[in-house]
Formats: sequence, structure tokens, C-alpha cells
Amino acid sequence: MIITLHKCTKRRKHLRAARRDLAREVPWPEQNERAPWLPDRIPTPVEAAILTDTVETLFQTMTPDDRPIVEQILIGYMAQEVAVQLGCSERTVRRVRQRAQHRLERLADPREAGPPRSTTTA
Repeated sequence: MIITLHKCTKRRKHLRAARRDLAREVPWPEQNERAPWLPDRIPTPVEAAILTDTVETLFQTMTPDDRPIVEQILIGYMAQEVAVQLGCSERTVRRVRQRAQHRLERLADPREAGPPRSTTTA
């Protein structure tokens, strides 16, 4: 019983800490007003164009079998859901996601952005 009392006391202190004080909560803004501290998550036209180009470039480097998996991941499905929907293993989904991530990292690397270097010498 003593252990339980100590656990309850610790939990009470935790929940009543100043950083969790209800008086510090900020009221949520009404639907028609926008809070200045909330970021605007609607992409600008330039951001949307960059995303579209990046996704198209990514899809051009992928095999036809990998593309549906990446499409489902980009929509927001979890690996387990994609595996069930497409009839593949969860491990396959994770491996395809990892390959796509590596390709995106290479696309973002400025050293990879230049024209391909020629390996032949004249």
C-alpha cells in the first residue's frame, strides 16, 4: 500500500507541474479568425510545383512494381496498410520506402545535381 501511495503522490506532482497548469492554456481561435502563431499549411504555388517535379523525378527512377507502394505511402498509409492493400509483405513496403528515401536524398544533394561526369578520357 505504501508503494501505491508513493506512485500516486509522484503522479499528482507530475500532473500539477507548472508546465501543465490549466491557466496557461491558450483558447483555440474561432473558425473565421486565424491564430498568428499557427503555421499556414497550405503550400504556395511554387512549393506545389517543386513537390510535383520532385515526385515525378522520383517515379521516373523507380521500377513499375515500386511505384504503387510509394504512391500509397505518399497518400499517408502506414506500411502495414499498404502491404494489405497491395498484397505484399510489410518488409517489402519498408524496403521500397527506404529505397525511395535514398533516391530523394540523392536528388536533394547538390553534388548529385550537376551533369553526369564522363569517365572516358580523350
